[in-house]
Amino acid sequence: MTNVATLMIGQQLRSGWTIRALKPTLPAATGGCFSYCFLATNDAGAEAFVKILDIKLNETLDEPLVDLQIRIQKFNYESDIALSCAEQRLSRVAHAIDRGIISPSGSGAQYPYLLFERAAGDLREQLTTTKYFGPSIAFQVLHDVATAVMQLHGKRVAHQDIKPSNVLNFEADGHKVGDFGSAHFQHNPRPGRHLPIAGAIIQRMHPRNSCINTR
Repeated sequence: MTNVATLMIGQQLRSGWTIRALKPTLPAATGGCFSYCFLATNDAGAEAFVKILDIKLNETLDEPLVDLQIRIQKFNYESDIALSCAEQRLSRVAHAIDRGIISPSGSGAQYPYLLFERAAGDLREQLTTTKYFGPSIAFQVLHDVATAVMQLHGKRVAHQDIKPSNVLNFEADGHKVGDFGSAHFQHNPRPGRHLPIAGAIIQRMHPRNSCINTR
């Protein structure tokens, strides 16, 4: 755990949630580069997922300030989509609860964060555990994902990275689609360079941060 991640533990967000632990990830997890991922709880004992942007400069790049600027723009872009989906209560899209700035004592810095409803895990983890889905469950998952895509398209949002690790398991509430890091919003061009193939790729550009899954 990095020093910054250590400082986050125990910090309280403006909406009353308290960061409790760094979220564990699978060894082969991809996506979520340049972010810290945590679990948080509120006074009622509910759990949420917190994504915190790593704002440190990448000294290995020729233009680290430009890189940081693009990271911030992408974080705000993803936040705008997630919060907009939550405001319209899209039933098959993971809801963002809040976003803001956290200033952990001793860090001398401010970090943007995005707070999401907590899933039990993702579809990849679920498949790893259960090994097999019966036809009824498989078709229900497909229905949930297809509904999410339809709801997003109704907002003129193309997710562009539908895969098992971005299909979140909410147990009794079914499955929802999350992670808008690669999404395209028709009325708001996505910042940064566009890849020739839609979706996430593994990036190892940041010497202090490997890519980690965001759920």
